[in-house]
Amino acid sequence: MKHSLEIRRDYTCPAWDGEDIVQTTNWWSAPTLLPGSENCSGTLSRRLQVRVLSGVLDRIWFQLNWPVIYGNLEVEFLIRCGGRSSVGRALDCGSSRRGFKSHRPPQSFQHFVTSWFRFMRLPTLAEINESASLIGRHMQPTPQYRWPLLCQRCETDVWVKHENMSPIGSFKVRGGISYMSQIPDSHVITATRGNHGQSVAFAAQLFGKRATVIVPHNNSQSKNSSMRALGVNLSEFGRDFSEAHDYAHRQAAKLGLHFVPSFDRKLVVGVASMGMELFAAVPNLDAVYVPIGLGSEICAVIAAREALGLNTEVIGAVAANAPAYFQSFNQGRTVETESANTFADGVAVRIPNAEALDIILRDVSRVVKVSETEIECAIHHYFDDAHQLIEGAGAVTLAALLQEKSRMKGKQVAVIASGGNIDKDLFRQILLKNAWHGVKKISHILTASLFRWQKIHVEDAASQDVKRTPSILWNGVRW
Repeated sequence: MKHSLEIRRDYTCPAWDGEDIVQTTNWWSAPTLLPGSENCSGTLSRRLQVRVLSGVLDRIWFQLNWPVIYGNLEVEFLIRCGGRSSVGRALDCGSSRRGFKSHRPPQSFQHFVTSWFRFMRLPTLAEINESASLIGRHMQPTPQYRWPLLCQRCETDVWVKHENMSPIGSFKVRGGISYMSQIPDSHVITATRGNHGQSVAFAAQLFGKRATVIVPHNNSQSKNSSMRALGVNLSEFGRDFSEAHDYAHRQAAKLGLHFVPSFDRKLVVGVASMGMELFAAVPNLDAVYVPIGLGSEICAVIAAREALGLNTEVIGAVAANAPAYFQSFNQGRTVETESANTFADGVAVRIPNAEALDIILRDVSRVVKVSETEIECAIHHYFDDAHQLIEGAGAVTLAALLQEKSRMKGKQVAVIASGGNIDKDLFRQILLKNAWHGVKKISHILTASLFRWQKIHVEDAASQDVKRTPSILWNGVRW
């Protein structure tokens, strides 16, 4: 049966110039169970009111109440009905945004409502600039370089954002400084595979706080040593990050400590300064490849792009052995995996973060997964072509670009080298493995050449009816 679906928005923003959008679509049944009101990240209150006027006509009012209206804020409505989608969109405060694209519609009306209330408000330009000013007092901006050999290899213009040159060798330091500056607690606890823990430790020192860090067993020993050198109390628990994360949560509740998550808006605001630096230096980028760990880095790049009103594509990169975000993106919902068995520990995630996934589904063009071999080759290419030491999670972006080389040919592309904290033994193994592949290739060429020469001389001897042992001629000497 045909039903009329009316979407109305009421704003308290004086600069509002949007129009109500009315869509007519196939509606299976009126929603019966919807939340009344929830708090979004502690900063934004939204109320959804639903009125069913009759069994035939369903009118739905989306009434959004903000304590403060922020500029450049986008509100998106996605409703999927009977396999078809109707989309209403509104922009306030004179935003000059690009055309809206719905990459992944929700699987149901209830999923839409849940996502809407859970959605984290992206940092504004003013917030990012304020955070960048704070971070700039404790670290220098990291460079972005265009390496000629990498450009040749990728057959396009490639800019590398070198977060491996930060004080802890990772982009995470930005989020740590931002987060620690906003909390009053004197003792914090967190879980990490390394870089997040180093950022917490670094920032805790800056602001005079104590830090406890939980890492999984068999974690990177160099990262463990770096965290201990920064003065943290480090403990090992669990087989992977997710188990260490759950244990850290239990310890926080038990000991009354402040838990520092790996994904939080306060972290995203800080990391967004990285995106601002990149877009300011290279404003005409067609695309940027960003690793996806738990999601703070890619959401920060999105926030910077949105704040500046750019059209740059944001493309995620994950390890094929840790495909949680790849599968979640393709299915439009949270998909957990049984394992995340990749040496690129910064992207070794089994359970996607719900808030991060909502932003990724909304604003990321696609997610590319790369194999362990592709990541190893990318690490080797960084060393050969740019003389840079890049860890696995930082190399997934170059691996993804190389996988899509033909698709990105001739474009202006950036890749985020998110960190350089790789164990020396692992790095040595990767170099030797790639060197051995080169040796085997040369060996195969030489072997094929020797057999070819031998065949020529054997045939020559037979044609002259010379009875002797087949031989080859090598540098004027017959063997």
